[in-house]
Amino acid sequence: MENLYMVLDPWWITGFSDGEGCFHISFEKNPIRKLQFRVSFSISQNASSYVSAIQKIAICFGSTGKTQNIRVDRHTVKYETRNVDHIVNSIIPHFEKYPLQSNKQYDFEKFKEICFFIKSEKPLSKESKLLILYLSFEMNLDENKQSRRQYPKSYYIQILEKE
Repeated sequence: MENLYMVLDPWWITGFSDGEGCFHISFEKNPIRKLQFRVSFSISQNASSYVSAIQKIAICFGSTGKTQNIRVDRHTVKYETRNVDHIVNSIIPHFEKYPLQSNKQYDFEKFKEICFFIKSEKPLSKESKLLILYLSFEMNLDENKQSRRQYPKSYYIQILEKE
């Protein structure tokens, strides 16, 4: 990864991520009503003029540069990875070495903990799922320190209790 940083300064990547990046955990119910989690890290910009910068960031994070990681439409360019192994092996080490400087560092710490849970424990126990649920509800809060999620935590807890 060190040689790839010749493309962009790693601190610039962190600063750009501080403003435009997102650490996210999504919840899904599979057909047999079990709660599953998906981790993702993304960086997006509202102008297609940033395509080159986003592509360089993707390369620095070890992306092959293939279009499955970068989406461009008329108004937005977005790099996203959902692969937990790639996140654990490339994304997390970058932000450990070049820490975020805003409140996003708090989200990163929760995200990192969740990623390690998901990677290390297969299948996830009900207790681990509950911990992931609680940690994820502490991430990406609005200005009033409230979750931005569509459904309340209690909705997902009920799903877990039925497993």
